[in-house]
Formats: sequence, structure tokens, C-alpha cells
Amino acid sequence: MGQIIILDNFEDDLPDVLTSTGQGGFLSPGTLQESPATAALEGDERAQFVLTNGKYGVTFESETRRDEVRPGKGYRTIGVVTDRRLVILVGGVDEDGDREFAVPHAEIEQVETTTRLRHGELTIRRTGGATLTLYCGTDGLGTVATFLDAVSQAWVHTETVLEDIRTSLVEASDRREDGDIAAARAAVRNAFDRLSDAEATVSGVPSERAAAAMERRVETVSARAATVDTRIRRSYANQLRDEGERYWGDQRYEAAYDTFETALDEYEAALSHRSEAVPDVSTVQSERDRLRETLDRLSAAPIERAEQAAEAAAATDEPEEAVTHWERALERYRTAMGLDWGADERRFDGDPAAIRDRLGEVAQRLTATRRTIASDKTEAGDWYAAAGQYDPAIEEFEAAREAFENALETAHDCYPDAVEHLRTELDAVEGRIERAQAELAECDDGSQPTTDRDGAVDETTPAHAAGENNHSVVEK
Repeated sequence: MGQIIILDNFEDDLPDVLTSTGQGGFLSPGTLQESPATAALEGDERAQFVLTNGKYGVTFESETRRDEVRPGKGYRTIGVVTDRRLVILVGGVDEDGDREFAVPHAEIEQVETTTRLRHGELTIRRTGGATLTLYCGTDGLGTVATFLDAVSQAWVHTETVLEDIRTSLVEASDRREDGDIAAARAAVRNAFDRLSDAEATVSGVPSERAAAAMERRVETVSARAATVDTRIRRSYANQLRDEGERYWGDQRYEAAYDTFETALDEYEAALSHRSEAVPDVSTVQSERDRLRETLDRLSAAPIERAEQAAEAAAATDEPEEAVTHWERALERYRTAMGLDWGADERRFDGDPAAIRDRLGEVAQRLTATRRTIASDKTEAGDWYAAAGQYDPAIEEFEAAREAFENALETAHDCYPDAVEHLRTELDAVEGRIERAQAELAECDDGSQPTTDRDGAVDETTPAHAAGENNHSVVEK
């Protein structure tokens, strides 16, 4: 008769049938001829059940043949159901000694049992259709079958899922190498989704030992997935960093900040994996730290650029040059003012109230400088008109009108106190234009006094016409 041993009942020492060798006699059953059954187990493999018989051995069947392997005289057949395999050892078969067969749980398709008068039969149908029948005892046979059925289904599903994951990881790596980061990210996301499926399957396995074996398999693939994910996230973060730099160059500060933040999230996600799964972990950490510094510089950039333009405007004595700088400063302060508008927390430097005050100051300086230019043009126009040179007079007056109009535009938006006075001056210039045009029309031959051919002017030539500038920037 055969025997079934449930190893959960053995807290410490294993039964002799697993640890002993030798040929039996009339009163003592033998085991294996060469090595104990435990020698056939892998280092971290754990036995769950032992099934023995001393006469029938094991039968293998396929569509074309049937083979039976029986133990030699005085030896036994020992089947060991572990957390990952069914290992069958047939002792002293012939002059070559013992025979060993193994069926991974992932290859078990169906489990059947048969109870005979003096023995039981455990029949395993493998993937592909072949079967094996192990002869054993009857007491506990149903428990063994239930275990094998549940664990094999879990192993089959887990291995199928892990193979899908491996395929997705290969796809992800290939797409990353091709530069298709979007496709690579999609493939690695699919791998992690499937990994969750495998982990859920393992958690439902009825045997802690079998579940632990599956966990080790899943962890191996999980570590590989983490490595692939890290590489892809790093590539994506670098791509986002470059995109953020382009936004920054175009003064699209909010888009740059959003993009840099997304890149930083990618670095953090990559570093959230166990350090041994992160290739070049110190390099990834350095890239993340540099990006944090970039975000700090970006936060300060808008207000710094506005201040630089204002400083350049205040440093020059040339009104035309100053206007260019003041216009630039005004635009940049407006940009700084509008960043993160309405947000609970500002990401950019500068208190909105202080920026608003500074914006008003810059608008006043810009208005005053434009008025200075307009006054210079008006003065030059008056000189030409007094000299009867109406064409250049009209040209100067029209330039003055344009300068006053530009000053009014700024004043309307940011310096309302200056509007009325500027309108009065603009009206006066328009009156000068009308009078100069009328005087020009009255000239019968159209001849007008001219300056010297060499461009020289006498002591009555206005400073503006002589290329000089005696006006400083009007302070507010």
C-alpha cells in the first residue's frame, strides 16, 4: 500500500522517507538508492505533501505510447508535491539507479484522482495532452488534488501574466530605443497593470508556501519592470526638461514651470523604485537635483528680467534708447504680474502688490521719456517752421504727434493723471501741423530755405536738428 504524508503536520524534522536512502527488507520499507528525496529539491523549494508506493511506480501516457516506471526490489516511489513542482523519484529502477521526473505546477492542466481497493491514483494531465499517473495511498488524496488544482491554476495564470509582462517590457525597451517615448510609456504602463494582476493572483493562493514561491517569481519580473520603467521615465524627464527650456526661452513661464514639474515627478517616480533596480541611481539623483535648481531659477526669472530692463533704461541718457528699455520693462512687469493669476499659491517670485506698484512707476517713466522725445521733436519743428522750412517742420511735428500718442496710450493704461496734460500737448502739435501745412500750400513755387549743403547749421539751429540732445529722462 501507498502512503500520503501532509507535511504541515511536521513542525520541525522532515519524515525519514524524505531524508533517508537504502534498500528495504521484509520488515522495513526502503526509500531511494542514491540520494535522499530532499536532494532533488531546489534551495528555496518547500515540500508540501509526500506520496509513496512500493510497487506500482508511475505511468506516462500520450497519444502514441504508454510507459511505466517501477521501483526496484526493496525501493519505493516517492512523489513530492512542493510549492512549485511535482517531483517524482523512483528508487533503484535499474543499474543506473534512481529515476527523477518533475512537472512544474504551471504545466499542470488538469488533476484527477481514483481510489482503488488497495491504493489511490493521482493523474496529472499536462499542457499538450500527455498524462502521468502516480500510485499512492488513499487517505489525504483529495487534499493533495485540491491543493494541486488550486496552485496549478494560480501558477498557470501567473506564468501567463508574467510572460505578457516580459513581452510588454521588451516592447517598451524597443520603443524607447527608437525614441518613441509615448509608446514606451504605454507599454510599461501595461506591464505594471498586468503585474498587479499577477500579485492579486498570488494573494489568493491557499498555501502560504506556494504563494511565497510565486511571489519570488513575480518579484523577479517586478524588478526588471522597475529597471525598464526607470530608464523610460528618465528619458521622458530629459525630454520634458528640454521642452521646458524651450518654453522658458519663449517666455512661456507657466508652461515651462508645468513641464519642469512633470519632469521632476518622473525623476521622483523613477527613484521611488528600490535603488538596486535603478540604473545609475546617483546620476538620476543628480539630474533631479539640477532640475530643482532650474525650477528655483525659473521662479526668479520673470521679475529679474523686468528689473534688468528697468535698470538699463535708467542707466542711459538717450531718450530713444531709454524708451526701448522702459517698454521692455513694462511688458516684463506685466508678464510677471499675470503669472499664476488667481492661484492659491504663487510659484514665481515677487509680491503682486509690489509688482503692481513697480509697474506704475515704470509706466510713469516711460510716459515721461516719450514726452521728452515729443518735446524735442516739437522744438525742432518750431525751428524749421520759423525758418520757413515747412517740409522738415511737418516731419518733426508728425514725429512729435506719434510720441505724444504713444505716451497717451501708456498713460491711459497705467498713468491716468498724465492723460489730460498730454492731450493738451497733442492738440497743440496737431495745430502746428495744420499751420505748417497751410503755410506750405501758400508757397507759390514751393521753394523753402534749406540748410548748408554740408549739413552745417548756424547758431540758431535747434539742438535736435544739430543731432544734440539736451533733454534728460523726465523723472516722475
